[in-house]
Amino acid sequence: MRTRAAADLTTLAATYVDDLRSRRYSSSSIEKAHFELDRLCHHLREQRTTDARAVTESHLAAYARTLAAHT
Repeated sequence: MRTRAAADLTTLAATYVDDLRSRRYSSSSIEKAHFELDRLCHHLREQRTTDARAVTESHLAAYARTLAAHT
């Protein structure tokens, strides 16, 4: 029986940013994506969620509320 490896949020975010680089996105777009994904990953780690497959709509809604409270 084969098990799936955890879909680590930090690794997935880094892969996405690398993909933007390979597609020649502007440096400002890459920096913004990196910054925002880092914030999201930090928020999810605080919620003790590190596996992307475990992220739920309620996690994202809580993150949106956090963003709204700090703007």
